[in-house]
Amino acid sequence: MKSVDGRKLDWTFYSFQRMRAESSVTQMPLLRLAEGGPGDFDFTIVRVDSEYYAPRHTHPWAQVRLMLEGEQNYGEGKELPLGSVSYFPEGVYYGPHDVKGPMENMLLQFGGPSGMGYPSHEALLKVSEEMRKTGKFIKGGVYETVGPDGQVKRTDGYRATWEHYKGKPLVYPKPQYYEPVVMFPEQFPWKRVEGMPGNYVKPLGSFSAGEVELKMVRAEAGAEFVHGSGRRREILFVTEGELSAGATSLGKRSAVYTTEGEHARYTVTEDVTALVIVLPSFTA
Repeated sequence: MKSVDGRKLDWTFYSFQRMRAESSVTQMPLLRLAEGGPGDFDFTIVRVDSEYYAPRHTHPWAQVRLMLEGEQNYGEGKELPLGSVSYFPEGVYYGPHDVKGPMENMLLQFGGPSGMGYPSHEALLKVSEEMRKTGKFIKGGVYETVGPDGQVKRTDGYRATWEHYKGKPLVYPKPQYYEPVVMFPEQFPWKRVEGMPGNYVKPLGSFSAGEVELKMVRAEAGAEFVHGSGRRREILFVTEGELSAGATSLGKRSAVYTTEGEHARYTVTEDVTALVIVLPSFTA
């Protein structure tokens, strides 16, 4: 189990901006798993104060987003409004982004059901520094090289970095969805949790062959709250309230990660609302 109190974290430089030749994005890192396996993930809060642009693109991994401030477009005429939760499946194209800040979102990027994994920021950043010896990253997430004949070649920056890191061509997984799935939690009703007084849940959906599950949970002050089913790996992100367990206290924007067989028990010290993400199963 891993946990982090979001109230004690600071904003830092978003490392991927080095590969985009930009500095418009900052992040508040929450949790990260970088073991080199298919289940690796990076969990952070991302902030854009001015503007941010990215062309239409796709990834060999999946994302979950929760809009915390402002809104973000993910294509022409398509917006992620405040409070929305979205699932971006691996292999699905989206964009362009043309974000005008201020904007904040919770962003979980993780290895999808294809099993291709999620390379860590540190690994890709190290590779990008090597690539700067033979080319350069330019604004918009593009890697540019000049051949012996003087011809300029431009490649998607992430694809170029991934291929340099893996040493083989990047073949994106075939998408299981047409486009990202956007959910509006306020439109879902709360349901009581059997056997857990003061606890409520809003199932938002189950996605992909890996059965990624998303749900909102709520617990009243004084109630016991249990995170983790014991069957799957799960992430909890607190949007409001406070939980405590002994000397540990977790408030707004805190996160908890549990693996198979783990449970985290808390007392609710202030009414809590949170998003739960059940990470994909690779045996599906």
